[in-house]
Amino acid sequence: MKKNRINLSRITSSGNFIPEIDGLRFVAIVSVVLFHLYGFIENKDGSVYNTIYNFDFIANFLKNGNFGVELFFVLSGFILGLPFAKHYLKDSNKVSLKSYFLRRISRLEPPYIIVMFLLLMGSVFVSKNLSTTEGFQSFLASIAYMHNFIYEEPSFINTVAWSLEIEIQFYILAPILSLFFSINNNLTRRFLLIFTIIVFSVFSLLVILPFLSILNYLHYFLVGFLLVDFYLMEGVTNKTSILRNRLTIIELLGFAAVTVSLVFAGMKLDLGLGFTIMFGVLTLFTLSLLLFVNSYLLESVSNKTSILRKSFTILALLLIFSCNEKYFDFTFQKIIWEINVLILIFCSYYNIILRKSIPFFSLKTITNIGGMCYTIYLLHFAIISFVGNPLLSFQFSDNPILNIGLYSIFIISSILLISVVFFVLIERPCMNKNWPNKLKNYVRRFITAN
Repeated sequence: MKKNRINLSRITSSGNFIPEIDGLRFVAIVSVVLFHLYGFIENKDGSVYNTIYNFDFIANFLKNGNFGVELFFVLSGFILGLPFAKHYLKDSNKVSLKSYFLRRISRLEPPYIIVMFLLLMGSVFVSKNLSTTEGFQSFLASIAYMHNFIYEEPSFINTVAWSLEIEIQFYILAPILSLFFSINNNLTRRFLLIFTIIVFSVFSLLVILPFLSILNYLHYFLVGFLLVDFYLMEGVTNKTSILRNRLTIIELLGFAAVTVSLVFAGMKLDLGLGFTIMFGVLTLFTLSLLLFVNSYLLESVSNKTSILRKSFTILALLLIFSCNEKYFDFTFQKIIWEINVLILIFCSYYNIILRKSIPFFSLKTITNIGGMCYTIYLLHFAIISFVGNPLLSFQFSDNPILNIGLYSIFIISSILLISVVFFVLIERPCMNKNWPNKLKNYVRRFITAN
């Protein structure tokens, strides 16, 4: 007898599924969830522990987990830029702006409005941390994606919704920004993209606006555009020695960024200036030598993976979460770190999406969880509070690893369980671009039958 299984895979309107995208979404959503979980437990856990261990090194990575939002922005730039870039660079069909915007509304709005309404009811009538007026005003500002502008702070009923307002601003601007791809010359087009990325990354550090907007994060979305450029054009470039040198330069650039990250992060993590500089230089030399041997003596440029490339990609992703610009006192240090992180993101995403260097990112379980990231993102903050507040009133052990581990298992399991139910019932059906017509026909049949 055939068993009915719940389908957790994402539905793509284009039919062009790139599993590594959902694999990277997994990394981004896990980092954001762990960031909020760490913050919640740190603030709410009143347990007394008997331990001699120091977990500051792990805590440092968890504290920077909010950078997963920026990783989402890069992926959004890639996904939304892809159809426009195909039109300009590969002569595919022109993107219908009407279909483009209707798809964004039909795909994203139903889950968002349902979650925000449920949290409104919870905030006003259950937890009663907001008055009816405050709750409904925040709700209306949130579903209009204007909360950052009106209140100059995140939504009162779902604090994580701030980033969705940034995403909507990018959705609106994407058709205009995609004119970058109308530039025929590869070198000119990429130079202008890189120049614009640097300008906005510096702008975000030097200009302090009273509210968050796309101006603070545009450079991340444009890194996604740059990835799209390479993704589409690499296949039509002759694989000559020039191509091999160009790809080698990309990876050397990434290795240089890794070196700078090791030096900067080491200084801020109190590893000692001399040690970090020596370790950074030694790392760059070793990686460069291995890259030379790998590229010129062992293999030609192809889709083959290597231990070197895997190691570099994993190291780059870890370094992204090792530090942030707020750790530094001087503006020039912040600018160097910001640009350095953009290089790390580009090179690691390049290896994962284009080179397919790490199979982990295409595993079914990983891509399924990554495909549910929108649901998980909308729900996780509220679930952490809802499940965590009563849970943390119990202390299971005076061992912090065991006690906090049990807290985390209970809360993360709750997040996954509730998210799966919501994804299957609400979000996944909305991924089908024909769902409004299907719903209309169902209602019509129901009315006729009765």
